[in-house]
Amino acid sequence: MRNGDIRKTNPQRYYHKHPMEFRTKRVVVTARKKATLSYVGFGLAVCSILPVSLPEWRLMGTVVFVVGILLVLAGAFIAKGNISIVGLSEDDLVMTPEKVCLGKEEYPIQNIKDLDFDVNGFNGMQDPYSPYKLDGMGNQIKFLYEGNTIKSQFYLNSQEHVRQLGELFKEFYEKHIPFIERTGQTRTYLFRDLDEAGLAEFKKKYGYT
Repeated sequence: MRNGDIRKTNPQRYYHKHPMEFRTKRVVVTARKKATLSYVGFGLAVCSILPVSLPEWRLMGTVVFVVGILLVLAGAFIAKGNISIVGLSEDDLVMTPEKVCLGKEEYPIQNIKDLDFDVNGFNGMQDPYSPYKLDGMGNQIKFLYEGNTIKSQFYLNSQEHVRQLGELFKEFYEKHIPFIERTGQTRTYLFRDLDEAGLAEFKKKYGYT
C-alpha cells in the first residue's frame, strides 16, 4: 500500500543521529474514518464472490458486488483517494547496540533473544518479483523478550536509509551481538547473499572464526 503524505516529509528526520543509532517509524494500522465506506464496500465485494458462483444466488451476488464497488469508490472520493489501512507511527523505532525502543517501550539488547530482521526493501525500490515499486513498509524486526514474541514492521524511506541500517548491523557484527538479517527466507550478511567462500571471508573479517 502507498502513503503519499508520509513521503513528502523530510527524510532526514528518520535518519540516525550518530553511527550507533538507527531511527525510523513503525508501520501501524491506521484505518481512516473517512474511508469507512471503502472498507465496508470491499467487505461486501469479497462476500459476494461465493454467491455469484452459485446459479440461484448469482443475481443477488452481482448486485451486492456492484454495491460494494460503488461504496469503495464513494469512500475513496470522501477520503480524497487515501484509503490505506496502514501508515507510519507518530513515535519512533530506535535501535542501537544497547537497546531497541518501540515507541515508549525499551528492550535492552542483553535481554533480547532470537533477534531477527527481515529487510524487504526501501520506498521506491523496484520489486524484483513484480513490475511495481515497493513502499518501504514491508520490513520487520522480531525478537523474544522475557518469553514474549515482540515484532513490528518498520519503514525504510530510501537507499541511504538502508545504508544506515547496515551501519548498525556492522556494529552488531563487530560487537558479536547475536542476530539474523534476511530477505524473506534468504539469510543475508550486510544485505548480501554470500556463497561459501564469501561467508568464510565475512566471518574472518568480523572475528567469528
